[in-house]
Amino acid sequence: MPGSTQSKTRLSRRQQQILEYIRESVISRGFPPSIREIGEAVGLSSSSTVHSHLKSLETKGFLRRNPSKPRSIELLDGPRVGGVRMVEIPVSDPQHADGPKKTISLPLDLVGDQESFLYQIKEPYRNENIVPGDLVIVNRNNGAMNGELVLERQGQELRLTRWSEGPAPASEPVHDSVVGRVVGVIRRFNNG
Repeated sequence: MPGSTQSKTRLSRRQQQILEYIRESVISRGFPPSIREIGEAVGLSSSSTVHSHLKSLETKGFLRRNPSKPRSIELLDGPRVGGVRMVEIPVSDPQHADGPKKTISLPLDLVGDQESFLYQIKEPYRNENIVPGDLVIVNRNNGAMNGELVLERQGQELRLTRWSEGPAPASEPVHDSVVGRVVGVIRRFNNG
């Protein structure tokens, strides 16, 4: 029935192909495909047609995009647990982008609406109660504020630090060394 909720969320065959390709790309590579890659994968030669399909998918609530950033497609059609929308977040090391890729489904409310990734901690941060093996949820650098916990590049290492400079305009990165702000921690308990 036209105009019904069901018809508004129904996907065309091409839209379903695009969603599946984006999901496969995030799982296998840890990041979404480019517009050109999407077009090539589903047989569309026009980037404006791909943009149109992505806009429809965004309107229907299946994904979110930031048009000012390339590859900023975030899938929102993941599984729902108790009505909570889940998203796939890549587990990655920004210094070793060619490493193995895996993703974990997390609640959108926990991750936030920024481009995010999970980073596995290798050393203890006693002041933050973060230990080796913990996964920190990092929102890519979009303007950290004083006192926030950030993942920062220090020489060849990545370290968690409390940011201590004044706020920067939201449209500019705070500092080239800041990879992103930490918004959560995931820990697996060893009860054995």
